[in-house]
Amino acid sequence: MVENNRNSDLAAKKDLKKRCVLTWNAHDVQHWLQRHHPSYYRLYGENFRENDITGKVLVQLTTLQLEQMGITNEKHRVDIFEKLMKLRLENDQKELTLLIKAKAPKAPKVP
Repeated sequence: MVENNRNSDLAAKKDLKKRCVLTWNAHDVQHWLQRHHPSYYRLYGENFRENDITGKVLVQLTTLQLEQMGITNEKHRVDIFEKLMKLRLENDQKELTLLIKAKAPKAPKVP
């Protein structure tokens, strides 16, 4: 049973890395927070759940909004925000790479 849960967690982690952040649901965001900030997940996971934070919302959060969500400790807000910025940049890079690949001319087929 424990092995099954571990395998499904690994699959979920790989799936999150492949998918665009904007497609994440609230559960995916919870998984991300737990993975990147386990101690903050214990403190603030419920805050993210209560506010139904999806991937689309996550990458747009500001430190003020984090504070309004109940994350009153400034160091915690900054730590979470820094991870959000990194996630946002990684997501933007993935999207740009996909756009470049989509617009790249295809090589002609040689008979």
